Amino acid sequence: MTKFSFIQTLHKQKERIKELENANILLMEEKTALEILSSTDKLTGLYNRYKFEETFTYEKRQANRYKTELCIVMMDIDNFKLVNDTYGHNQGDIFLQTISQELKKVFRDTDVIGRWGGEEFLILLPKTSIEDAYEITQRVRKQIEEKIFEHVGTKTASFGITKIHEDDTLDIAIGRADIALYDAKEHGRNQVKIKR
Repeated sequence: MTKFSFIQTLHKQKERIKELENANILLMEEKTALEILSSTDKLTGLYNRYKFEETFTYEKRQANRYKTELCIVMMDIDNFKLVNDTYGHNQGDIFLQTISQELKKVFRDTDVIGRWGGEEFLILLPKTSIEDAYEITQRVRKQIEEKIFEHVGTKTASFGITKIHEDDTLDIAIGRADIALYDAKEHGRNQVKIKR
């Protein structure tokens, strides 16, 4: 092999290595994009049910292991059907996106916010007592009540809170939070109720 052909071969190998590095970068970017798509709600950008369930399992294990408190909040927009019926589904979607942004502003980075379905949201509050969860949720309720939403005007939301017990499954915890939420709606909406 001549010196020239050796240099040529070396140059081709370097080019091939660079091509493989670029291909690897593209694969990693695609993998990240797929992970985001599979874990977030397309409309709101919040966690979807699957990711919320996965995160609940992790946070519950942490709470049990380190003996810390963990609470869950269920939120439902009051009379949301009227938004869709009056302003159309497009405005309803925009409203849900705005609500999602409001939730992100109030809750901590360590809190887990997910869209459970329709106009229902779940918020997981690690290392949070039920009293603190109530206080935080009241702030959110008030913030939503006082905000004037574009095209929709004023809206309210109802909330149910429960503390996660050591042997709770997500279904059991949601069941209790849902009872509290139902209580809030039965007592006039725009309220926060607790079910221990």
